[in-house]
Amino acid sequence: MAQDKPIDTGTYVVFFRYRKLFTVLGVLCLLFLPFKIYNAPPFDAVHKYEDIGYILDTLLMVVVCPIWMLIQVRKANKAYSNEEEWKKM
Repeated sequence: MAQDKPIDTGTYVVFFRYRKLFTVLGVLCLLFLPFKIYNAPPFDAVHKYEDIGYILDTLLMVVVCPIWMLIQVRKANKAYSNEEEWKKM
């Protein structure tokens, strides 16, 4: 039996349904980046790997994830708006 629909993970549905929540959380995460950098532990040669881990974790969780989330919300909004235009035709 062949599938009629392509396999979809449903991420666009989640990102569209909770788009306001994801947008607010993404912007708040980006706004708190200066506080995370300002309150970072001082760089010490003894704990250099912990400091590198803190920097990478901060960049991943406060920069990369919110930006990715905002991009996915924008893609979901575009896909939904194009689908609605297509249905009107």
